[in-house]
Parts: sequence; structure tokens; C-alpha cells
Amino acid sequence: MRIDDPTDYSSAVDNYDLFIVKELQKNGRATLASLAFTMGITVPGAKYHYDKIVSRGVCKHYLIDIFPYPIELAAVYDVMLDFPSRERMNRFLSGTKRLFFFINVTKVMGKNSLLLRAYVPEMQVSNMFTFLSELTKKKMFTSYSALRLRFETRASQTISYELFDENKGWTFNYSNCTEKLKRLSA
Repeated sequence: MRIDDPTDYSSAVDNYDLFIVKELQKNGRATLASLAFTMGITVPGAKYHYDKIVSRGVCKHYLIDIFPYPIELAAVYDVMLDFPSRERMNRFLSGTKRLFFFINVTKVMGKNSLLLRAYVPEMQVSNMFTFLSELTKKKMFTSYSALRLRFETRASQTISYELFDENKGWTFNYSNCTEKLKRLSA
């Protein structure tokens, strides 16, 4: 198994498409009629945009998370693995199917890095980190980092479609967002 960066970073979506993705993330059972009403367009217009995001691969599939043990007894982590080369990264990727605790894998664009979602029983967390540390010592990765997720208090938020400009692409400004967060927390 191999995973590489795309060769073309051109935009496959417009503001309507992103709005549909946002709404489907909030409610995967939303109807075209409700999407059209919310967007202020016709139902055929909403269907056109929905079909476009599906045909372009923007919206490929959906996931229903059914975990093998209760969330109260488990830990969920996002783990970033940095590799010294693309070949090392792809070799590791080929073996991830055998690692039961990794339930999702994503490549970080522009880097030899993978982001993995780990779901492990609470009593196995130290074993997972021992495993990752051993692979780092053996130079499989150059480094790794992990962030624990708390699903019991989780609320989801998509990247706001208002930050997308059809001519310029994404207009996200990290400094502005950081300043807004500082003002909110003050």
C-alpha cells in the first residue's frame, strides 16, 4: 500500500459544495430539500452540488463508529508519526491493518507524516506508547506526538465554509483566529 500527495491541488469545490459538506457533517441524514431550503436554492440545484462533491471524490464515504468496547473504558488518541522518508512511511502504512488499535490513517500533505486515530483500552495505553517509543528508537519514525481526545465532551466543528473564496481558495489566517480566541478566553 502506498500513499502520496496529490499532484494537483486545484479546488474541486465551491461555497455551495462546502456548505453541503458542513451540513452533512452535522446531520448525515439531511435531505436535499432541507439543504436546498437552508442554502436558498432549488432542490435540483442542491442535487447538482451534492452530485458534484460525490463525483469529484470530495465526499467519498461515511463512517459509523462502532467501538469494540465501551468508550468509558477506552482512550482515543490522534497520533502523528513523522518518518525519515516516503518509503519508510509507506512501509509502515502497509502494516497498519495488522495494528488493531489504529482505526483510521490519514497522510499529512507535504510531509512524510501520518496521522492515526488510536482506540485502545485504558489499561493498554502505556503499551501503545512503549510500542511507538521502541519504533522511534529503531529509527522507523523520526518522532511521534499524541493528543488525547475526550469523546464524552466532544462537539464537532468543520472548517467554516465562509473561509473559502472560489477565486483564491482557503483564506484562513492563523494570527486572526488566535487573536479572536485570546479575546474570547479573556
